[in-house]
Amino acid sequence: KQWYQRRVAITAGESMYSGELEKCDKSNFRDLNKMGHVFNVSWFTERCLEYFTEHVDMLTGRCYEDVLFVVEEARFVEDSQKKDNFTSLVEDKLNTMRNRKSLFLKQYSNDLSNISISQLKMVVKLAGSDVGILVHILVRHLKNTGATSFVETSRFLFENIDFESCFAKRRFHGITMELYDIIMESFNDDFKSAVTVFISKRVSEISNKKEPIKYPILTSVPV
Repeated sequence: KQWYQRRVAITAGESMYSGELEKCDKSNFRDLNKMGHVFNVSWFTERCLEYFTEHVDMLTGRCYEDVLFVVEEARFVEDSQKKDNFTSLVEDKLNTMRNRKSLFLKQYSNDLSNISISQLKMVVKLAGSDVGILVHILVRHLKNTGATSFVETSRFLFENIDFESCFAKRRFHGITMELYDIIMESFNDDFKSAVTVFISKRVSEISNKKEPIKYPILTSVPV
């Protein structure tokens, strides 16, 4: 690890001295970009952005690893630097190939028991108006695990689903009703009641276009 960090520092130093980002690749991009940000070297961070943009532009969606690289780097930048410019580039690109986007996000969040909230935030953001993707992910999780309540990640996903769109758009009806049926059949009565109240208030909140309100409805229900 120390050898790698020294190598990255040398590469960054050489690049900053020469004015060219030459030895950057997927394996060291994150650390080089981070160093440019830490030392506030604007031309260096611009070169890193150009490198990232090239990889986004080349995406076809056919290679999971290629999409994973740009998504994870965008997530890291958003978490560590509080900037969403990388994420916006990925969003725009994935929105040009929606079927591929759906396949990627479903694979990326294949196991809600082993995914972070940070990753789920990215899933919600990249799904955008395609809320059926989020419902599908949740339905698959509940089916595969036989869950009778929510864990932290499935709860987060549920609370970030736009249920007005789910009920308003015909193409989401089937998967949304499947989610509702699973909850009604498998969850305990207290949880079913909380879920029903949450959905109705969430739809009402969105329909009235009010400021987002945090409903602590599910917090009192055992997970």
